[in-house]
Amino acid sequence: MPAHRTSTSLRRTICTILAGTLLLSALPAAVQAQDNWPSKPIQIIVPVAPGAVHDLIIRALQPRLSQELGQTVVIVNKPGADWAVGTIAGKNSAPDGYTWVMASIPTTANAVLKKVPYDPVADFTAVANLGSTGGVMVVPPELGVKTLADFIKLARTKPKELAFGNAAVGSLGHINAALLEATEKIEMTTVTYKGGQSQMLTDLLANRVNFAVLSPIVAMPHIQSGKLVPLAIAQAQRSPLMPNVPTTVELGYPRLTIQAWSGMLMPAGVSPAIVKRANAALHVAAAQPDVVAQLQKQGIIVAPPTPPEAVAKMIRDEMTEWPKLFELAKIKRQD
Repeated sequence: MPAHRTSTSLRRTICTILAGTLLLSALPAAVQAQDNWPSKPIQIIVPVAPGAVHDLIIRALQPRLSQELGQTVVIVNKPGADWAVGTIAGKNSAPDGYTWVMASIPTTANAVLKKVPYDPVADFTAVANLGSTGGVMVVPPELGVKTLADFIKLARTKPKELAFGNAAVGSLGHINAALLEATEKIEMTTVTYKGGQSQMLTDLLANRVNFAVLSPIVAMPHIQSGKLVPLAIAQAQRSPLMPNVPTTVELGYPRLTIQAWSGMLMPAGVSPAIVKRANAALHVAAAQPDVVAQLQKQGIIVAPPTPPEAVAKMIRDEMTEWPKLFELAKIKRQD
């Protein structure tokens, strides 16, 4: 065999051995990083302002979650652009398991209704679903109705004369109100508020808008004071916060059950072992009696332990179903 061929073969063999050695030496470090996780504080991005429902949920879990993980859990609120600011920050974080981001209906709905720089499926790793809450359908007492059936009957006699307040396009309230219009063949005038729910609530209490779908924690004080009348809660089971308010399912409106789920994501590419441990820690924290009681006071129904794969499927299913629902409810893209 010529000398240059022998030399070439030898060099290739040596390079192969060196590459394998480097790969094997790197593996223990990667495995050790997973085994030692978490070895530093964890940051949870919340795409809403402090005091909003989803913020209250993670703050209720925070102490026990920190205890389960053996690390400090830092909550960072990044509101803006209807969840987009915080969601994008979560997408762009390192896939090392130390940055989580909360998710809900806007995470997926916005990706269908608007041009956003993220894909809820491809850009994230699903971790857990913590709970859900339906919106409560309310009217001012001046309207003179006390049941959802009475409201529908009134709306049919006054097409486009009644107005429903909408805090944001594609929000929980908007979707349920638009579905009510579509399924019950009524027409209301939609009033969308750039100032969000607080401005809408002011007009609702003054009867300048006649109908809205609010989170239970927001609606409850005004219901108790007699300033708003609850017609129904859009979910399958009664709310622990307002057990006397019937559900839309009980009343015969099964399509009106779009609920705000509260989930946890990580950026794409996080190790499955880390995701599994995070999922377990979140569910242990959410199952504590004091946490359950605290969440129930906010109208949240705690979700049963659900594996990450099931949460990922839920998100994929939403991305498939939203276009159909938005077409039915006549909710158009906002491009």
